[in-house]
Formats: sequence, C-alpha cells, structure tokens
Amino acid sequence: MEVLKGALLTKDRDYADALCKCIRNIQPALNISIVDSVEEALDYDMLILDEIDVKVEKIPVCELSSRDDQDEKRIYKYSNVSSMVNRIIEIYENETGVYVNQFLDNGKSLIYTVSATCGGLGASSVAYAMAKDYALAGKYKVLYISLCETYQECQFFKSNKGLNVVDMLHKILFSNKKIQVNRYILQDDYGVNYFNFFGITNHLASIKSSEFIRFIGVILQSSSFDKIIVDVGNSLFENANYMRKISNVNILLRNSDLCVYENEIIKNMDIDMEKAVSVENKRYRGNPKFDDFFEAEDQLKELIDVGISKDTFAFINRDGIRDIEIDGEFGKDIRELINYIE
Repeated sequence: MEVLKGALLTKDRDYADALCKCIRNIQPALNISIVDSVEEALDYDMLILDEIDVKVEKIPVCELSSRDDQDEKRIYKYSNVSSMVNRIIEIYENETGVYVNQFLDNGKSLIYTVSATCGGLGASSVAYAMAKDYALAGKYKVLYISLCETYQECQFFKSNKGLNVVDMLHKILFSNKKIQVNRYILQDDYGVNYFNFFGITNHLASIKSSEFIRFIGVILQSSSFDKIIVDVGNSLFENANYMRKISNVNILLRNSDLCVYENEIIKNMDIDMEKAVSVENKRYRGNPKFDDFFEAEDQLKELIDVGISKDTFAFINRDGIRDIEIDGEFGKDIRELINYIE
C-alpha cells in the first residue's frame, strides 16, 4: 500500500488539526483526515478514535488514550508523533496483513537483500561480493549492512575508535538534530561503505522495530547511496523481515532440492517468491574439459534462477580480514547474478 488513509474521529478539533499537520510533515505514507461520524469513516482504510466509545467492525480501529497504558490497539495520544505514526501503521498491518510502504521518497537508493534458507549457504560472501563488484565499477556509491545476530562486517572490514553505528542510533533516538550519515561511515580499499561497528553483537538486529525504521529512514532520506546491500542471512527477526518487505530486490540463497525445513523458513520470511531471485551458491560444475560430455549435469534446477560456482581460491585472508577475489569463477557468477537482477 502506497498511502494509508486514516479517519480521525474526535471531539478535540485543535488537537486533531495539530496531529494531522504533524503527521503530514513527517510521514507522507500516512494521510489522516478528520471525520464527523463512523459512517463517514467507512470510506477510509482505518478509523482512529480519540477517546470516543463506539463499535466498528468493517475497518481496522485504533484508539488514542490520555492515559499512558497502550495495549495492542491503544496509543498514548501525547507520545511523540513518530512513535504514534509507527504504532498506527503497525496496528493496521497486524489487523489486515497489508504492508504500508513508509518510504515513498527513498531518494536514489536501491535496496538489495541477500537471504538464505539455512546457515552455511554463503549469504554474507555473496552480499559483500555484490557490494564490491558494484563499487569497483566506479558508477555507484555502495553501502553494505548486515542484520545477522553478529556484525558480519567483522569478516570483511576493520573498525576504529571513531563514531560508530551505536552513536548514530543514540543520536537518532535522543536528539532532534539533523543526522550526517557519512560521519558514521567507513570505506574499504575497494570503495565499499559500511557503518563503523562496535563490538561483535549486532545492535541493528535487536533494537525495536520502530527504532530500526527510523534508522533506515535516515539512511534512505539522506540519498547518500545508490545501492544498499543488506545481508540478512536466515534471520527471521522482525527487522530482517522488514528489510525484505521494503527491498527492491530479494535474493534468496537456497538448496537446489526442496526440503521441509526450507519450506518452513520461506513461509516465515516476508518474501514474495514470485518476484524473488533464487540462487544456488557453492555449485560444483565439474571439470570444464568435460563440459561437452556432462552438459546435462550443469543445468540449473527449475526453481533456481542463477548458480554461483564453488571457488575456494576466491577467498583470501589478509591481516585477519576476509577478502574475496572477483576475477575468478565466483566473481564471474556474481556478475551474472548482478546482470540478472539489473
């Protein structure tokens, strides 16, 4: 859904006017209008009741309360507007199952998520290799982000004692000042940008969804990056699923043969499988000398869109950091994946 149209039924017109104006200023995906009756509200997607006791069954309802005792459908009416917006959208999505795109103005950024149906399929390697390939092309400013339980950035990048992603989160949540995203960003030798990380536990994976949405919103609205590659692996955490929802391209690493476990994982990922790109990583292609004899064995299974070769020579450790060479078989297949999704 591009715009959630809400009807606000209230007796406090001054409060309603101020609330509608503030919401319009911070979130164009939510359009709140003041109505005079429940009947009028039925023409909208959702009804917001400001301490008015009526029963409505035809559309989702959330209630505003002057007491700070919010529950799954009640919101404290004097909380900050950003929190109210997130809760209104959350209630609507929970009630209807319809996703609301909160980033109508994403600037120039395209988001690519790399997921996996189980551990060990190489989602982090594929995500970093894509970021490196895009960066080396010289045309794109690329950001790599991981949302796994631990910072996968530790594999590929070095951190320092400067401002880090935790500092940025703190400023977003507790300051009204404009955020300069680049102050928290480092860049590797190939031009891949990443957030300076702190420790090993990934803070982005565990923060509240409302906080994470604000964090992603700051990045997108800064228009600092052309490509954002998000390594979500097989995480089913809410923040990982949120990125899958708003992603321009969902890349899913999976086994070539269906299995019960894989089906269950996919069910719990917010991915439209008809639009997802299915990838088989670590494929054994046999000896190229005998391709003419074993051509049938090299064919991709029907459920796979792109295959990436197993290439142990592509992975090199340099000073404790993993580097990935992209001029061999692995890199050639990464380019094939990029060409497929472009």
